[in-house]
Amino acid sequence: MYDASITAIDPFPDRMTYEGTDPTLNGLDRLFTGAINSHLRQTLGVETDLTYRLLNLETLKAWQFDFKGDWKQGFQGSVDDLRVGMTLNPYMQVSISHGIFDLVTPYFASNHLASQMKLNSEIRQNLTLKHYPGGHMFYTWDESRQQWFAQMQAFYRHATA
Repeated sequence: MYDASITAIDPFPDRMTYEGTDPTLNGLDRLFTGAINSHLRQTLGVETDLTYRLLNLETLKAWQFDFKGDWKQGFQGSVDDLRVGMTLNPYMQVSISHGIFDLVTPYFASNHLASQMKLNSEIRQNLTLKHYPGGHMFYTWDESRQQWFAQMQAFYRHATA
């Protein structure tokens, strides 16, 4: 799901659904978890007994989704809030980046949602959508990371000019 360009042998081919670990996360989890824990404690000086987890299923299970509210959650709420924010501040710059092989947060969903925002043409130019080779963490691909880094440098220069 996180990178559809990566394949793995199904450890349980006799079962109806795939029950193996995600080959992308399995390879990156220890690297990213160790790096962020080191950065938090050594670089930023955060003192805590808590452990950072790349994905915390206990937190996800405890999340309170309110489907009876005013729909200020999920895709619709976030797009509405972004639309209002960009309209109130016509100088606000927004960059959305995706890996083209990400099936968890697919780039075409953001493309569709951005088109549904119906932003004024002057404001629409402040919204950039960019897609890179790679999965959910496309920056693990050297070429994509370098392209994204160059794009972000240009984005920040333009946004702060």
